[in-house]
Amino acid sequence: MKKMYFALLGGICVILAGAFGVRFGFDELHVAAAVLALFVAGDLLVIGGLRDRSSLGSWNVQWYHFVGAGATLLGVALGVFSVSEGLQSASLSASLFLGVTSSIIAILIGVDFARGGRLHDLHSVE
Repeated sequence: MKKMYFALLGGICVILAGAFGVRFGFDELHVAAAVLALFVAGDLLVIGGLRDRSSLGSWNVQWYHFVGAGATLLGVALGVFSVSEGLQSASLSASLFLGVTSSIIAILIGVDFARGGRLHDLHSVE
């Protein structure tokens, strides 16, 4: 797997955030928060996919920190979208369960990447 795939995923997230913003608007707080989280997640994934490291003041931030933060925010956006859609329906459905489950998995993968890949082999990605 190449790091460039993270940049591709980030670009898709930015495009989806724009499409969701145009389609649903920003009238409701949960939609605006999810679209913002999806947009920032896309930006972080693009940075992590294209750069090896970046300097923020005196800190050197590695690529996997950006990817981890992006994946975590992607999980948050998935969770907000799935919970808001699930609460609007009359009954709890399988889509709500799958949305929350995928959100938790994305958040856990993001946290692992941000910690330096204790469960994932980051050297296979480079």
